[in-house]
Amino acid sequence: MRALLALAIVLALAVPAAAQPPVLTQGYQARIALGDIPTTSAIEGAGWNVVQKVTVQHATGTESVVTLSSPAPTSAASCSCGNVSAAIEGGVATLRIPAATASGSHELVLASNLPLTGHDALGLGLRAPAGHATDGVVVLFLPNGYSAEAAVAADGEALACTQAACSIVTYTGHAGRALPDPMWLIVRPGSAAVAPAPADSMTPWLYAAVAFVAGCIVWALLVKQGMVQKRSRRQSVAVSAHEEAAAKESPAVLEGRKRALMAALKEVEVAKMNQEMDAATYDVVKADFKRQAVTVMRALESGETKS
Repeated sequence: MRALLALAIVLALAVPAAAQPPVLTQGYQARIALGDIPTTSAIEGAGWNVVQKVTVQHATGTESVVTLSSPAPTSAASCSCGNVSAAIEGGVATLRIPAATASGSHELVLASNLPLTGHDALGLGLRAPAGHATDGVVVLFLPNGYSAEAAVAADGEALACTQAACSIVTYTGHAGRALPDPMWLIVRPGSAAVAPAPADSMTPWLYAAVAFVAGCIVWALLVKQGMVQKRSRRQSVAVSAHEEAAAKESPAVLEGRKRALMAALKEVEVAKMNQEMDAATYDVVKADFKRQAVTVMRALESGETKS
């Protein structure tokens, strides 16, 4: 018996800490998964599922109203208080807790299901309810073999799921970085491959640094002598983005990024046509992807000119 107990303890300690799901305390939480969401009590169906939860401090005698993004035309609302009404229009769900409900802290939940429409990609935009942009978190259960892009960078390295073939990616809003409005997210099958750095990567960087410093000195001398005109701040910013990309990334990587961005733009159009994305989110996401695509294509042209 003692041997079995000792074996159980050893096995429990052997499970890596990174494999455990994160403990969430934020007032607004959104969980996204393809199929069942591992950390919810319900068993979600096929397709992409989005479950949003917000904690509401309710006072008897006053109706509590919360608005959430509704990724699907129809979404199911519930409340720990047992009584809530929901109205969905234009991609926005308005949830109401009746004034007669007992005072206290109640949890409102909005569950949305997005059926697969010939592809496994997902594009959506979420808006944290009022007062929760710095007290919210979006948790993505990213299936293995999928890649994700979002309005903000992920919190850190993804954690491995313990009960599904996925990884856990979190985007947290806090005092130092509020969740964007909207918090858009694009998930698609496949990932962009990045060429590994050479074993001795310091020498090329050293040469690049020396060349950069020398170039700055020569440029300053030319400007001082009036042989060239100094660029304005706007011109410098407009040019530096694609030149930096051309210098840092190989043509193969840039071409891969171009294809991924073109596919993302197409997926955004499909999501808009299928009413899976509201107009405001569509405008923001499309503009951002177009900006990235233009930068990448200019970087490719810049590389071809130099070669």
